[in-house]
Amino acid sequence: GYHFIDWSDGSSANPRTDANVTANLSVTANFAIDTFTLTYTAGAAGTITGTSPQTVNYGTDGTPVTAVPDLGYNFVDWSDGSTANPRTDANVQADVNVTANFAIDTFTLTYTAGAGGTITGTSPQTVNYGTDGTPVTAVPDLGYHFVDWSDGSTANPRTDANVTANVSVTANFAIDTFTLAYMAGAGGTITGTTPQTVDYNGSGTEVTAVPDLGYHFVDWSDGSTVNPRTDTNVTANLSVTANFAIDTFTLTYTAGAGGTITGTSPQTVNYGTDGTPVTAVPDLGYHFIDWSDGSSANPRTDANVTANLSVTANFAIDTFTLTYTA
Repeated sequence: GYHFIDWSDGSSANPRTDANVTANLSVTANFAIDTFTLTYTAGAAGTITGTSPQTVNYGTDGTPVTAVPDLGYNFVDWSDGSTANPRTDANVQADVNVTANFAIDTFTLTYTAGAGGTITGTSPQTVNYGTDGTPVTAVPDLGYHFVDWSDGSTANPRTDANVTANVSVTANFAIDTFTLAYMAGAGGTITGTTPQTVDYNGSGTEVTAVPDLGYHFVDWSDGSTVNPRTDTNVTANLSVTANFAIDTFTLTYTAGAGGTITGTSPQTVNYGTDGTPVTAVPDLGYHFIDWSDGSSANPRTDANVTANLSVTANFAIDTFTLTYTA
């Protein structure tokens, strides 16, 4: 750990052989400790803190130096294979000249599909600091729709840009729901729940089209005549109206033997309305008695009709009395 400098008489010969001696000689050999240089250099994407270069005596220690990566980079190792950081070279016995190696930070982007869908695109992805990932798409299954990612993002497809941290997100899906709306047209009402919210491929609950007094159910606006109605295997919204029609009745007037009818017969009459007059006309030699329902009105007009009617006019032959007196 030392080296020879010279002799005290200034000679640097070593070995030394004094020749042609003509006087006494007393000299001292001068020595000095060995010194070494510690040089620390930063590679691309980082810097060094601490003293560099350092001059260190044989067998002593240097002072600490630290390899400091730039933003988005990490320290890998020194060019001599050491991974110590900070680094203090101890018991130095030779020059040291090393470079700190740095590498860009990398992050993992992981995309997962929750229940009701899948992911297209690469997952996981390894992405350098500050760069962008590649697009991934959350694809809902049939009957489902994409809601959002677990970090709140609703972007779909999704491309994570300027990445500075790991990302691990799950795509959230929800089952599609549909609205079943049932309405009543003129002349009736609906019983049952309307509107109804039904999951994809699920079934609604029963609804009934109830006609008002004097009306009857005809069909739904989508052509269905089912009543009550339960929609099953629902895959779309539904909005239908129940169609009703007023009840109609037939008024039939018939003449029995001995007469005829004037007026319209048969007649078709809406619920609650009136027919038109009909008259029972007796033949010559006959007279009207009554109708088969007991009515003696003639002409006859049936009012506020709520049922079918079929009546016959009853006639009788005229009779005369011959009275002879003496």
